[in-house]
Amino acid sequence: MAGRRKVSDTLELGQMKAAVAAFRRAIDEADRDQWGASFDNFPRGSCGVTAALLGLYLSRSFGWQPRYVEATRDLPNGKIASHAWLEWEGWIIDITADQDGQAPLIFTRESPYHATWDARFHEPGAFAGPQAWGAFPHRAWGDITKAMESAGFPIANVYQTWSNGHFKGDVENE
Repeated sequence: MAGRRKVSDTLELGQMKAAVAAFRRAIDEADRDQWGASFDNFPRGSCGVTAALLGLYLSRSFGWQPRYVEATRDLPNGKIASHAWLEWEGWIIDITADQDGQAPLIFTRESPYHATWDARFHEPGAFAGPQAWGAFPHRAWGDITKAMESAGFPIANVYQTWSNGHFKGDVENE
């Protein structure tokens, strides 16, 4: 893939951490009323869609290919909890762990919290564009990418901004 980067030095890793923090901040500061039920109680119940959107953003903007991780664990009351985050080159990237009393942004190589989950890893780069989703969160994506651009992290590939019912720059929709 042209423009694909392998983060191996401190500068690029710092850039990725800053982009992930800006992504979480964009969600926190947004008016999420029109984003749909997945974001009604953010971060609770939003981990799957949030991790997928972050993965799509990192893939499209930087060419980085994190893996989507979905996980479950048994609770003392007999129920099963679920959670989702990203993993990339040994780094755990989770921007919704605060739904479970953890920090709102986790970017680390080792996490006792994440070690408690029975994780299933998906292939790197498995972040399809909107046409592959059953119900793509278009308004959320548009608001987040606009905020990211304002924060100095523009999306540098297709699916740039959602406007008037379509993506500007989405060659598949033009």
